[in-house]
Amino acid sequence: MNVAEKIYLMYYFLVREDKTFSKKSRTLFLVESLLFFFLTMLLFVVLGALNLRFQNILFWILVVCLIPLPLSGLIAINYYKKSGRDLEIIKKGEELYSKRQRKLLGALALLLHVVGFCLMFSGGILMSYLWSLHQN
Repeated sequence: MNVAEKIYLMYYFLVREDKTFSKKSRTLFLVESLLFFFLTMLLFVVLGALNLRFQNILFWILVVCLIPLPLSGLIAINYYKKSGRDLEIIKKGEELYSKRQRKLLGALALLLHVVGFCLMFSGGILMSYLWSLHQN
């Protein structure tokens, strides 16, 4: 089982059944948001390293949200949903892990989500630091 499959399983074990959305769709949303965090962090580092600055706040919103958001959605949907891997991953995970291990993987998924957000935030701080280096 590779890392992408393990991450999907961790989030699958984290979410609970609901009347409005399926468990698989909420799992896919969490995987997309984790990808968004990492892609945004990389974008911040690239913007800081290349010393790209934008004066207009609307352009910032376009760059920071409209580049990583569709990209993370496309990656997650094409990798998991359209390829049909999600059903295989769920079947393997339910065979491999006991109930206690599933709860532990769910807790690790929550920790991974918090770490992803913190990395995105630190990417913004690193971008600011890299800009200050270019001023001198």
